[in-house]
Amino acid sequence: MRSKVESWSRRLLSQGGKGVFIKSVLQSIPTYAMTCFLLPILLYREMERILSRLWWAKSSHKKSMHWCSWAQLCASKGTGGMGFQNLGKFNIAMLAKQRWRLLTNPNSLVAFILKAKYYSTYFLRAEMGVNSTYTWWSIWSAQRILEVGLRWKVGDGRSISILNDCWLPGVGNCRIQSDQISNEFNMVSDLIVPNEGRWNILLVRSLFSKEEVKRVLCISIAASGQEDVQVWSGGKHWNLLGMEWLQVDRIR
Repeated sequence: MRSKVESWSRRLLSQGGKGVFIKSVLQSIPTYAMTCFLLPILLYREMERILSRLWWAKSSHKKSMHWCSWAQLCASKGTGGMGFQNLGKFNIAMLAKQRWRLLTNPNSLVAFILKAKYYSTYFLRAEMGVNSTYTWWSIWSAQRILEVGLRWKVGDGRSISILNDCWLPGVGNCRIQSDQISNEFNMVSDLIVPNEGRWNILLVRSLFSKEEVKRVLCISIAASGQEDVQVWSGGKHWNLLGMEWLQVDRIR
């Protein structure tokens, strides 16, 4: 990144040209590494120093005043920033994408290798383990980001826990909050009439609150008995991403 800046320092770039140079060239340099590894926090700070110095500098040989922090420049243009990448959050997002690939492609070669070494049952319940490789440690660090955005799409209901999993549609809490459910009903499949592909309406109304009943009954069930699948909710969890970045920062 420094060598790129030095090679371009002799060219007269406008402020807009610097913005394009930072977004298109400099911030793309660590992208490949960030898809596989959780980079050290000191490395992020050094890269941000280079980018910030380039943005505010009037000349490569003179010091200049930094009128706002780099975090403010990373905000979107609609909120007064310049839309630069926050490299730390971007790193966590890329690692969460790797976890998503392992979850949705369990038959890939890398999934077989990681499963043989680090987990034997469910991928999302895998632990970091002892003496784990830096690759697995990096992927595991993005676990919380992936979990918060995952939802279950109801098929036959055999894989979904009524109380512990996120399966309710709509905005707000995706988990059942009712505490009057007996141990007799554990899985969502217990709420479905066998071989008919419909909800047991009387049972659902007896177990859940009125609001939860509406959300449950609006879920359509496939008559063919398809398996449950996990899908991404589609929301932008930027606040959580920032919280997760702070937690990973503490781990480092």
